[in-house]
Amino acid sequence: MSDTHQIRPISRRPSWSRPRAVLVSLCAQLVIGSTFAVWALISDLSVVSKLERPAAEHANQDALNALVAGGQNDVAFKTAFAQGNELFETVFNALDGVGANVGDGQRFTRVPRADLTRAGEWATHIPPRATGPNAASYLSCHNTPSDDGAGSAAANVHRDPFHTARLGQFIQRNTPHLFGLGATQRLAEEMTDTLQSIRDGAVATTCQTGKPVTVALSAKGVDYGKITVKRNGVAPCMVDTDTSALHGIDADLIVKPFQWKGSVAFIRAFNRDAANNEIGMQAVELVGHDVDGDGDGVINEMTIGDMTSLAIYMAAQARPTTRTELAALGLLPALSKDEVVHQPRQPSLSKGPLYRLSPSVSRHQAADLHRAKPKQTLSRPTLPGRTESGLARCESGVRDRVRSYAGPARQCDQGCGGQCDVPPGCVSEGHRRGRDRRAVRRS
Repeated sequence: MSDTHQIRPISRRPSWSRPRAVLVSLCAQLVIGSTFAVWALISDLSVVSKLERPAAEHANQDALNALVAGGQNDVAFKTAFAQGNELFETVFNALDGVGANVGDGQRFTRVPRADLTRAGEWATHIPPRATGPNAASYLSCHNTPSDDGAGSAAANVHRDPFHTARLGQFIQRNTPHLFGLGATQRLAEEMTDTLQSIRDGAVATTCQTGKPVTVALSAKGVDYGKITVKRNGVAPCMVDTDTSALHGIDADLIVKPFQWKGSVAFIRAFNRDAANNEIGMQAVELVGHDVDGDGDGVINEMTIGDMTSLAIYMAAQARPTTRTELAALGLLPALSKDEVVHQPRQPSLSKGPLYRLSPSVSRHQAADLHRAKPKQTLSRPTLPGRTESGLARCESGVRDRVRSYAGPARQCDQGCGGQCDVPPGCVSEGHRRGRDRRAVRRS
């Protein structure tokens, strides 16, 4: 820094003040210099690239599609799961695009900054953000009581979705757990199908008779009110739908089980939003190809394959184990009649392809299926329609239905057939390194 930026002592002060002035000058230089260093994280990635390299190993959607097209559905699932597992634990860095140009040289913030409105800063990001970025990895948020769980109070986030910049309008949210997401989405899809079928039947009736039709909407024992359909045109039939008597669901009749207010229908969308808002890793399918929506100088931060792999990984997380199951295993005293009666009843999935979710197979065991055998797991009663053969009980995740990034659920395979091992070549080198790190951490 040139002398013109240094703080000079004033001559009329006594000589003993000069060392203090020199100290102040040095401190000022350190502060200003550190500000430039922080800003370099945003504006000069060439400096970072001399010391680091990107941490993420990205998944390729075309490669996953090729496996499915070649009839290797089970390998495609396990490959996507392993890639998703690796991405979930990756601590992204500036070269990956983690964080965002918050403003004032910052990449992360625990406080929404709607006051920072210059080009590329917090309030101008595309799409508009509600919070963060506040973390450098998924795992740093979802780790309570274990990996893939919720977050502690220290991980609570503060949201300002309307960019009010008013503290009293901020919304505080705790990190939700990821257990049983696949079954949750499948359940919501079935309920959506039921509700929309009722609506479509009402439309067909009013088109045929010309009379208004009012129908009650209920799915799996959950009441959502009613709608009234009136015909307002013919050839083709046109209808008006009165949804004023609905409750607990939007007018589109889509059950949305994710986010605290039930605003998101699919795991993929839930993950895409969290990757952007909480971590600052923007998906291509969110902002477009070669678009830097958060001003951090990095484009194409998350590929379509990344989003698919993370969606598969999250969908395959085991559901929480119930007290009834633990009692059946002898790990808890037998439940009394009153306790059994008061066990909360959850809507059940329809018969047909189900998510096979195992409370006894950990995420680490499921991710390490390429090993000869997993660590021994607790045995438990066989549930109806479920076999106990094959590695990890063939229940490590969603094998029957895999949702692709672009369309409806895709049939994956009709069962493991005892072939549950993942060929070693299907697991990335990055996953092996992650597995080794976890083994050291667990030891």
